[in-house]
Amino acid sequence: VIEHALRMARPQLGESVRLERVLAPVPAMHASAGELEQVLLNLVLNARSAVGEQGTIRVQTLASRAGSEIEIVVEDDGCGIPADVLERIFDPFFTTKPVGEGTGLGLAISHEIVRRHGGELTVESTSTTELAADIAPSVFFVRTLDEDGRSSAGSAFVVGSDSNKSYLVTSYAVVQASTREPGPGITLTASDREIEATLWQWEESTDMAVLTVDDPDLPVLPWASQELARNPIGTRIYAGGGLGSQGASVSPGLVIDVSAVGLQHTAAVGTAYRGGPVLTGNGEVLGMVSTDYAPLNFEPGGLTFAPNIVAACDGLLDCSGRIPTLEDTQDESTEGEGEGDEAPAEETDTEG
Repeated sequence: VIEHALRMARPQLGESVRLERVLAPVPAMHASAGELEQVLLNLVLNARSAVGEQGTIRVQTLASRAGSEIEIVVEDDGCGIPADVLERIFDPFFTTKPVGEGTGLGLAISHEIVRRHGGELTVESTSTTELAADIAPSVFFVRTLDEDGRSSAGSAFVVGSDSNKSYLVTSYAVVQASTREPGPGITLTASDREIEATLWQWEESTDMAVLTVDDPDLPVLPWASQELARNPIGTRIYAGGGLGSQGASVSPGLVIDVSAVGLQHTAAVGTAYRGGPVLTGNGEVLGMVSTDYAPLNFEPGGLTFAPNIVAACDGLLDCSGRIPTLEDTQDESTEGEGEGDEAPAEETDTEG
């Protein structure tokens, strides 16, 4: 049904619009194929209107762990829907299109078809431009060198600050060469300024590292609630990076699965996103973007794993209501050196 609807939609999208499929296996269901195709076609064409001249439309399927519910998601990277429009979007004859280009019935009919099938049609909207601007003060572009002296780049985001320093999480793969002495310098870039950072701690197994900067009171991104972090499957998320016209950029996706080792999501990410935050639409952090994290040696294929931000609490930071001091870490590393624990880069010649 989905493939047939997408084949019908494809000629109407134009060559400049990318159509992505992330179709996980779902159980069979009793439904009118023709009516569901009508709904999907309508949603995809509405997404086409939202992305403008160029953009991406992604169609994804999800099934609950019990197999009793199926979710079909149509999302785009367009401009978003204003709040006053969002609250009327299923009203019959309501349309934002020019006169003669729309009847305002498409979504109203789709909503009724889904309701008759015992389901629910909902709409969420987050302006990627506004979200990128909101997170920009807390997300930085990271520049350093790899072990062969070539450029290594990614992103980092602020997870804590005090009156002396700010603390940022980034990808271990980006700053790996700095875990050895002497290591290359690490520079953080944000819009109109550059900050020199120090590698403080790292954990190769989760692809996480913590940087410090002598720039106190940088704005901290809020963390998602524990309730959402435990069960974020189906949540719309955004991978954040430190480059973009708004001072940052975001790439939309969905959480496909979650386990003790992290999240599996569909957001498209490149090397510049490595170490950036995985965010909810409200700008709350669920995890860290990684292109190198492959727990249990599982190859994710077209999907991406993200270590859960809680992993930073477990191994790198004291998250019990305060940010740890450098002296805390030095004391811990001194006590644990005989047991093979990692020590801060500036205090040891070990390889981390």
